[in-house]
Amino acid sequence: MKRFLLILSTTLLLGACSSLSKEDSHAEKQEQVSELQKELQSAEVENKQLKADIEHIGEEIARIERDSKDENITIYKETVDHYSKSLSREIDTLKDQTTYYKKTDIINLENIKNIEENIKDIVDDYNKEVDKLKLSNTLTRQDKKIAVFNDALIKNMANVTKAYEEKDKEKILKAIEAFQETVKFL
Repeated sequence: MKRFLLILSTTLLLGACSSLSKEDSHAEKQEQVSELQKELQSAEVENKQLKADIEHIGEEIARIERDSKDENITIYKETVDHYSKSLSREIDTLKDQTTYYKKTDIINLENIKNIEENIKDIVDDYNKEVDKLKLSNTLTRQDKKIAVFNDALIKNMANVTKAYEEKDKEKILKAIEAFQETVKFL
């Protein structure tokens, strides 16, 4: 009987302890499930973002591939390259003329007028070439910036020529300074 009571009390004791641990275990499992659900939601959000990023990258690659095959872009790049090299030559020539003037006070008006005409021709040639092309939105924005630059360039070069024609040293130096300010980023 003692044995029976001992077994019965042990069973009751184990049963009582196990029900508490079942409740604790159940609460812990619910907490784990809740944490896993949160992690799953975070993973789903990250997955959606990654899919969107991959899709965006895919679109960007497709655009780059399309643009690399676009002959208009190649021609535009070549046109801008030729335009900038030609302008740089004329700007260097003007710098040489200005340096010569500053050293000697001798004005070579014919050379200044030639530089002005050459700049106008370079801008006209650029415009004619670009007008033949079908430009993308990005290139159209770039072309508008160049058009604004060209207007300022021609205006300032005309001021330089006018100042040289008037043989007014102060006006010449101011006009050259304004011109240099216009072309400093070219």
